[in-house]
Amino acid sequence: MTIESETTAEREQPSAGPLRRWAPALLVLGGIALVVVMAIVRPFGSQPPDVSVQGAYVGSGVDPAGGYLVLVNDGGGDDLVGVDVPGATVTLQRRVVDPTTGVSELSERESLRLPGYETVRLQPGGDQLLLTGLTPVAGTTLSMQLRFRVGEPITVDAEVLTYDEIGVLLLPPRLDVPTVP
Repeated sequence: MTIESETTAEREQPSAGPLRRWAPALLVLGGIALVVVMAIVRPFGSQPPDVSVQGAYVGSGVDPAGGYLVLVNDGGGDDLVGVDVPGATVTLQRRVVDPTTGVSELSERESLRLPGYETVRLQPGGDQLLLTGLTPVAGTTLSMQLRFRVGEPITVDAEVLTYDEIGVLLLPPRLDVPTVP
C-alpha cells in the first residue's frame, strides 16, 4: 500500500455524523432545559408562609374548654407552635387513632403542621386547642395570639359559643333521617 492509497482509505472512512458533532451542545441545552423546568415546578427557595384566620371559636361553660380555628395558608409551610390567651394555659392537641383498636384520643403536641397552600381546620372531633384555667362565657370574646415557627404572630378575637353553635359552624351538615313511628 502506498502513501497515496492510505490517504484515500482515510478519506473513505465515514464521518463522525451530525449527532456526534452536536452531542456537547445538546447536552448543555438539555441541562439548561432541566433547570428551567425545575424552576417552574419548584422555584428556588421556599415561599414564606401567609397564614390568616377565617374563624376562631372557644366552647363555653366548661374548664377545660376547646378552642377551634380555621387557618388558611396561602404561602409556604409553617408550624403553629403556641397560642397565648390571657388567664388560660393553652395546649395544642392532635387527634390520634390507635391502629389496633381504632380508638381515637387527643394527644398533646409541641406544634401543629400547617402545610403550604392548604386550609387547616382545628375542629371538634379533630385537632384542637385545650384552654385550661378559665370558664369562658357564651357571647363574649377571648383574645388569642397565635405563634408560628416562621411567620409573624397573629392576634385574633375568638368568639365564645356553645358547642352546638360551634358544631354548626365547623362540622359538615348531618343527614336528617326521618324517624319511623
